[in-house]
Amino acid sequence: MFKSFYNNNFSNEVWGQGVPEPTAGVAAHGDITVTTVPTEAGTIWLYVGGELVPDINITTTDTADDIAQAIADAVNAEGDLPVTAVTATGGKVTLTCKWKGVSGNDIRTDLNYYGTIGGQILPIGLGITLPTGNTLAGGVGVPDFTAAISALGEKNFEYVALPYTDSNSLFQWEDEYGFGDNGRTRI
Repeated sequence: MFKSFYNNNFSNEVWGQGVPEPTAGVAAHGDITVTTVPTEAGTIWLYVGGELVPDINITTTDTADDIAQAIADAVNAEGDLPVTAVTATGGKVTLTCKWKGVSGNDIRTDLNYYGTIGGQILPIGLGITLPTGNTLAGGVGVPDFTAAISALGEKNFEYVALPYTDSNSLFQWEDEYGFGDNGRTRI
């Protein structure tokens, strides 16, 4: 979120506050599987969380396991991605969110975002399946924001952004910053 903010606004002050992972949380995960090998060399244009994973170049002599390893290596080489990758036999790469909780279920995976117009197409013959719905799944748990809200003290902030879209998190922040009788923004 900070990265996106500073891509659009480089002069305003911004504050961040960390919260602990959910106590009994589980990290979201998803599989990328190489189903067929290519008949021509080329590049895999993989996006994770909206970020291009660069340098996934493959040849016609690569096996499904070789291609899966190239994908995993490229993902793990990018420190800013929200996932890590491990390979298994059968051309499978498992992406795992770097944190626990339901927010990891919102991480998208895409191929060839810019399509043929942008020069992004899979090499001929290469077959790849992405996680169901192109998003990671299985993340469980939401943070408890009680201590985080308390740490804000009486300071009133003009904007509050958070990456959590589950109803419990939204309700807790709505209760604190909402327009109800008890929120900070009441008149």
